[in-house]
Amino acid sequence: MKPMLTAEWRVVSDIIRSAHRRGADAAEELNNNGFLLTSQLRTDLRVDTLRRLADELSTWRPDEILRKVSPGPWTPAEMLTAIFMFIDEYEQRLKEEQ
Repeated sequence: MKPMLTAEWRVVSDIIRSAHRRGADAAEELNNNGFLLTSQLRTDLRVDTLRRLADELSTWRPDEILRKVSPGPWTPAEMLTAIFMFIDEYEQRLKEEQ
């Protein structure tokens, strides 16, 4: 089965062809253009994701987050549940951005 050609796929193919024509290392060219998930890039992405989540979370008041669970009064367990719900919603928004 032939893969669906996305814009990224075309760019990667062009980078590889260009590298071969110039006698350059295709893997290095892909890495220089941000198409390889190196250990450092993976770590950077994870740190950036956590930073973005923390920034998003900091814009909410605790009572706003807790209202997702119940009208109150709240327990520590409900706060934990509310935070998990917040993280799930954040994950869904990130997936929708794709």
